Amino acid sequence: MRDPQEQAQQDGIPLEQTEHTPLVLQANAVVVHIPGADAAHADEANQHRWAGEHRRRAQTEFVAGTICCLLLLGGAGVGIWQWVKFDKWKEAQRILALIPSPSPTSSPSATPLSLSVSPSPSATPDPVLVGLLNFLKANVTIPDENQDGKLIPISYDATPEFWERVCATEPCVPLSADPNSPSFQLQTERILSTVGSDIYDAGVWQIVMALTGNMDFAYNQEHFLNTGRTADANPLSTIRATTDGNIFRYNNQSITLKDRAYIFRMLGPAFVNPDPLAGRLAGIPDSATQTWVDWKPISGENAWANYIAPLQMLYAKYNQNAAAIPLSEMERSHGVFTAVSAMQANIGGIYYTTSGVAPNQGSGEVNPYSISVENTVSMLSGLSMYRAVLMAKGPTEKFADGVTVERELQTVQNVMVAITNFLKDYANNPAYCNPV
Repeated sequence: MRDPQEQAQQDGIPLEQTEHTPLVLQANAVVVHIPGADAAHADEANQHRWAGEHRRRAQTEFVAGTICCLLLLGGAGVGIWQWVKFDKWKEAQRILALIPSPSPTSSPSATPLSLSVSPSPSATPDPVLVGLLNFLKANVTIPDENQDGKLIPISYDATPEFWERVCATEPCVPLSADPNSPSFQLQTERILSTVGSDIYDAGVWQIVMALTGNMDFAYNQEHFLNTGRTADANPLSTIRATTDGNIFRYNNQSITLKDRAYIFRMLGPAFVNPDPLAGRLAGIPDSATQTWVDWKPISGENAWANYIAPLQMLYAKYNQNAAAIPLSEMERSHGVFTAVSAMQANIGGIYYTTSGVAPNQGSGEVNPYSISVENTVSMLSGLSMYRAVLMAKGPTEKFADGVTVERELQTVQNVMVAITNFLKDYANNPAYCNPV
């Protein structure tokens, strides 16, 4: 077997990226479809279950992304290891305009950031940065009943008063049990907006918690994903998309072990959740509830939840020393790689989702053979971080299932090479791409 570093160089994979240089590879408006398969469905970033998704764009994602940009541009010292995307730049610029320009003589620090660190060591922590961080810690967290009240992130800050204003012009009543009815979809939006945690949003939140010295918060999310349980009673039956017949098949492959399967993109504190407008609006009784309906294993979200966010957290925890990160803290990354490798198409891209997944809008099923370029790029970035840690470890070290670092590294690099070839040969090829 070739030396991993030599192999990576020969395969054209960059071995290093400057820690303070973001990796900018964004193409969220392109979906690749495989010839012979059904017409490609739009990427999740462009296709919405209902217009309500425009109302509840992820505040956690935006605020956490803004903080990361502030840390990156402000010279505060941590840098984003391999930051992939920040797609609300115009909004960010408004906030960035409030921040003083960093000193040209400021230099990155080698220690994890705390709120006492700023471009000038003697400067007071910027109130905008502190305010954004407090928002993430207080306004978009809920107690995890199964973890002694520890806080886990939610994606949105949508109050009942907000939904009362929505329902003044939208058909929120009468409530219906028909999933295709506007009132059912509005109720779904209310509940997801109030208690839902998209694992991508939570991943960005986790990064911010780690980079700002709030490692206990960051580990709450880690424990949540590792245990898959929040409530003592009435929990979600599972957070993993294990194969059940023709449902949740990975490129037509079956994955039945939970630790090998994707995590669902949106998680909640319980299986049955109260309607935020229960008893507050005529036609919505005090007892109004809805069972959890969002069961969608998405490749992009899993890249953030299983690689980008936890590895950035661990990189900060172990003082930017990848060799010090124990394999025991990367078991989830190792386990879900089974699903990642199964979801790789022959042309190298990563399929957007499994079989048996409802679309974000309309009825039917998402085409399980569509490739989102954005999701594929997210996975490439996550795997590049994973590979960087593996390359720092001893080749004979083993994960709990006996797989050696050497074997894992070989497989990861093979997947990365195929993704890189896909991006070069197919991602911008009109014969394969369907801009949406």
